[in-house]
Amino acid sequence: MMRLSVIVPVFNAEAYLPRCLDSLLKQGMKAEEWEVICVDDGSTDRSPRILAEYAHLHPTVFRVVRQERRGPGIARNSGLDVAQGEYVTFVDADDYVLAGGYRYLYDHYCAGRQPDVLAFASVTLNNYQLKHWNYSDKPQGSIVYEGVGTENFNRKGLPFVWDKFYRLDFLRKHSIRFAERYICEDALFNFHVFIHKPYMIETDTNIYRYTKENELSVISRRDKPYLKKMLDDIILNVRNMNQYHTEEYQQMASGIKRFIGLQMSVWHTRSAAAHLTYKEWEAYAARLATIPFHQVAMPPRWKAVGWLMNRSFDSYLAYTCLCFLYNCIFEPFIHKRLS
Repeated sequence: MMRLSVIVPVFNAEAYLPRCLDSLLKQGMKAEEWEVICVDDGSTDRSPRILAEYAHLHPTVFRVVRQERRGPGIARNSGLDVAQGEYVTFVDADDYVLAGGYRYLYDHYCAGRQPDVLAFASVTLNNYQLKHWNYSDKPQGSIVYEGVGTENFNRKGLPFVWDKFYRLDFLRKHSIRFAERYICEDALFNFHVFIHKPYMIETDTNIYRYTKENELSVISRRDKPYLKKMLDDIILNVRNMNQYHTEEYQQMASGIKRFIGLQMSVWHTRSAAAHLTYKEWEAYAARLATIPFHQVAMPPRWKAVGWLMNRSFDSYLAYTCLCFLYNCIFEPFIHKRLS
């Protein structure tokens, strides 16, 4: 029985792809138990050649799917279309997985229990940490939550897909797919998972390494046309989420509010990076005014920042102040320390 399908969307990742694929080869899974589906999303660098080499050397593990550039969400959908595992998980091409991690997760938490969703832990590594990180860690951990996934969604938000196993039958039964977005498509995917009340297990087993060294990644790009595309995508996401402010989904109200608040905080940082003109800002403010729930909700220590973000809908002066604080103070002096 094929236990696991690993889907890796790849776009111009030649500098990081071998590390990612090498880490997957160290997962301790037998050839008949799993597959790695690499979806080349229209790469123009050496990524296709690297994928071909790994598929040639390890034909029982790696499958390569090629498509024109359509973004990570559609690339993941292409992987879901051909996946055969009992469970499916996702890996970004510039990240990697702790040796033996997937074997440990399946044996300890999936075999016998068969959760619809298994969530596990991750570490974010910047350039300095990558050079000094201890690669000899062994997977270990215990269950920290077991029950209806909706409750955990309300408590944590659970925005990512690379730190979870999903039972493939569950996804197909509920026709859960990724939206055609370039930003936050994974958060929207998870929301549609959790509205169906999956049986969920969460563990503190820490096996995923999320890296922040790829300056060409989606979240790192700073060109204005792309940033405006991100702003449009986030507005579409928030409109989508507002449809669920109904009595039927009342049990997810706090999770929905948190999701929208996080989306809008990302919207504001991207808008500040884009340096919108007055006419551009005015057009976006008019669109956001038609959405009932679009406020930023920040932790108490960031309350003043949240207030300024929300005020920037009403005043271009407030928006320019936000741009100054983000680009001249937060990004060069605070963000790197937080990373």
